[in-house]
Amino acid sequence: MPNLPAPYTSPWREFGRNLRAVLADLGLRIRELSRRNREGDLSVPAFWPPAWAPFFWPLLLALVLALPAAGLRWLSLSHSVEAPVEQLGDGPSTSTSQSLQATDADELATPALPGDNLGSNRDDAAPSSSIGSSAEQSIPPPSVPPAPPALQIDPLLNLMIDGDTPDNLLESAEPDLRANRLVLRVSRSGWRALQAGSRQEQAETWQSIAEDLGYGSLTLLDDEDCSLGRSARVGDGMILFDVEVS
Repeated sequence: MPNLPAPYTSPWREFGRNLRAVLADLGLRIRELSRRNREGDLSVPAFWPPAWAPFFWPLLLALVLALPAAGLRWLSLSHSVEAPVEQLGDGPSTSTSQSLQATDADELATPALPGDNLGSNRDDAAPSSSIGSSAEQSIPPPSVPPAPPALQIDPLLNLMIDGDTPDNLLESAEPDLRANRLVLRVSRSGWRALQAGSRQEQAETWQSIAEDLGYGSLTLLDDEDCSLGRSARVGDGMILFDVEVS
């Protein structure tokens, strides 16, 4: 039987001990995530190039942290602009009302003469004629041509095209991250136009580029989803299939 009463333990001391353990565990988890990010073990979207995988999550974290700062900056600028506008808006209204009161007082104090009515009528008619002439001489603004469409750029597709690749041969590059495989779609007519030796050389060039990017295998498909070739499962090189028969 233990001696009763039990010894008193300060909850604040236990809290400090647990807090140190939590901070140590958090540091270890951050170091583990950093190591996995450097090794490319963390998942990234399919459109992101595999060679740039270690930069995806740091850039996303920096963007998330920069958004609140940009919002606070925008709010501070908007408040600093609105305050002078309100001060300027109060001044002219007071001066305008005072000038109108002075004009009314002068009109009441000065008697109107018979000839003044004719002069005022001529003065009133002049602005109307000037407005009509300006409206007739108005020229419609020139039409602005529409902006050209934005260029569609596929970084992975550009990496697969070298100086010896024929034009309009390679259509798309589709990464399969789960299978660690790269799928290239080529034009069937352009592929059939190549000689057998040129096909083999071009396929091995693509395989070398895919291996440099970190892919384990390469698959070639045409625009009708027919298989044209794949990486050899035993040994090196590419295995190409016959596509002469339509």
